[in-house]
Amino acid sequence: MTTQQQISQIVTHYLIENIGEMAMQGLIQYDAKLERWRVPILCRTNRGILLAGEIQLTNRLEIQYATPLDEMLDTVQAQLKQLDRVPLSHLPAPFFVAPR
Repeated sequence: MTTQQQISQIVTHYLIENIGEMAMQGLIQYDAKLERWRVPILCRTNRGILLAGEIQLTNRLEIQYATPLDEMLDTVQAQLKQLDRVPLSHLPAPFFVAPR
């Protein structure tokens, strides 16, 4: 199993246990300056997938930092309020949700 696969398992478990089913991980990146693995936490919404926070792991693959849930909720709510000011037809293609 590769390091990125291990990180993916750790982050997925954390998200299931602590955040919920609307959360998912983004692209895993290594930050050489911090000497940590950084994984964005994304949130599925009816307006698209939005950045909610981040998880950072040490080189030993231990979670060093995770954005607190209340901060993630505030971040997503702020983005949704901003998106509510823009008509859906003016959003880029990945955000557009066609009516059913």
